[in-house]
Amino acid sequence: MSMFVSEISKTFRWEMGHRLAGHPLCGNPHGHSYAADIHLKGPVQDNGMVMDYGDLSALMKPLVAQLDHAFAVDQADALMGEFLRENGFRILELPYPPTAENLARWLAEALAPQLPSGLVQLTVVVRETAHTTAQHTVALG
Repeated sequence: MSMFVSEISKTFRWEMGHRLAGHPLCGNPHGHSYAADIHLKGPVQDNGMVMDYGDLSALMKPLVAQLDHAFAVDQADALMGEFLRENGFRILELPYPPTAENLARWLAEALAPQLPSGLVQLTVVVRETAHTTAQHTVALG
């Protein structure tokens, strides 16, 4: 194994609706074309890679599938949750408001335990719009 550390990243995209209960603008149901940049830092392996991009895609595929064309709802948002469940909508229930910050956290917490050993850092950058991002970083190993 090489002793130099490098960082790789790959972008994943999905469409999703949400609302932020009580927010003067974002309290209305709406959606975004999201993207998440997954950054992995670690030693370059003998094969010349930090991690194979195909392996990262395989780990991210089921996570993106949960998000794509779903409606993210805070479990505390009883009104929206009830409406979505009663009408058969596809939902992602979260234990916190579905902000870009919390989506980055959710992705990082879901992905980190699946990553191979040896990586030192995971950073997830969620782009909610063309002009806004939120980042969550987790130390690994």
